[in-house]
Order: sequence, then C-alpha cells, then structure tokens
Amino acid sequence: MVSSKGGYDMTAAENWTAAAVTAGIDRALHLTRSDRIEIFHLHSCSVDVLQRGDLQDALDAAVAAGKIGVAAYSGDNQHLLYVGESGRVASIEDAWLRAGADWPSST
Repeated sequence: MVSSKGGYDMTAAENWTAAAVTAGIDRALHLTRSDRIEIFHLHSCSVDVLQRGDLQDALDAAVAAGKIGVAAYSGDNQHLLYVGESGRVASIEDAWLRAGADWPSST
C-alpha cells in the first residue's frame, strides 16, 4: 500500500492550491511508479485554507480519476478538528494520540 502527503513544495504551483495538490499526487505516482496512491493526505494546512474547499475538490477529482483511493488529512489542533467535522476526507492522521494528549473539544 502506498501512502503520501502533499499540497506544498511543488515548483510548478503555489503552496496550498488545487494545482499543488494535483502536482503532488502526480509526483508521488511517478516517483513510486504506481498507478494509484491508496491514501493521500493534505498535510497540516490551516483552517482558512481548508475552508476554501478547493483542496478537497482536487482530492475528490483524484479519487474520481482513480489516482488515489482515499482522500485524507494529516495534522493537529483546530485544523484537524475542522477537517474531521467537515466530512470532506475519508481518513485523518493525528498527533494527539501519539503524543498522549487529549482530543480537542469543538466547544
């Protein structure tokens, strides 16, 4: 199973844009010589970025195209809470459980 993360550090696209997400997926496919990335995580972008919705739309398009199996998010704090409650990703990876911290409250 191949898993990757992205949304940033693509020379052809501005960080935290749909183009950067798509470029990151394509790069991961190329580098791993895979036809599909099973899980692709947006990695630690802010709530403001997530609220735009374009990154999640890019992940949805990649799922529909068969490039990725699962759209996911990797991060912590209010960012992870927001994306988890949004229902826009099928998987989340967090830092709280690894660090032994309490899950944050949405209140």
